[in-house]
Amino acid sequence: MIFINGLRVRVGNEFVNGAKIPSWKYTVNIGGQIWMTKNLDVDDGQGGVSIMNPFPAYNMGRFGTMYYYTPEAAIRIASSIPGWHLPTVQEYETLISNVGGESIAGTKLKSTYGWENDGNGTDDYGFCVLPCGWGNQYDGTESEGKIGQMWTSDVYDSTHQYSFEVNKDSTYTWIDYQKPLTTKYKLPVRLIHD
Repeated sequence: MIFINGLRVRVGNEFVNGAKIPSWKYTVNIGGQIWMTKNLDVDDGQGGVSIMNPFPAYNMGRFGTMYYYTPEAAIRIASSIPGWHLPTVQEYETLISNVGGESIAGTKLKSTYGWENDGNGTDDYGFCVLPCGWGNQYDGTESEGKIGQMWTSDVYDSTHQYSFEVNKDSTYTWIDYQKPLTTKYKLPVRLIHD
């Protein structure tokens, strides 16, 4: 690990002009929205982040180390990266619309590898949703190979946060609000450009 501007960053992650700004090499423009094509891999050292190699036997190096965030950590860290932010539900809905709608967006946004039961996507836009499941309260992962979820910045109610989700058995994608706002659940994060 190295530290840039006080943030712990995985070696190999690229930053521009020494600032904690993702390289344009890892972005994609979909319908005028500029998205990161990789899950965020930053830890500010203030808690709420689990860094692990999910499903090592299944992963076999394809996904590398994954970072899972509580909602609070996701919002805190995303807000510290100039020019980027944690997407809103509306921004994810725009993404879904830009790739053809919720009935086919799952297929078009999923990675071409790693999904169980022939659930791979076509990754038509280079967005590359990975099936990394979610982090649990024991710093382990669940549903790896089956589900790809990422936090949004929007809260559903006092106990639930919205997330973007795709799964192995569907061409669909949707916005979910079933993950309680507790440290029990940690999800990966994608950022969108301001």
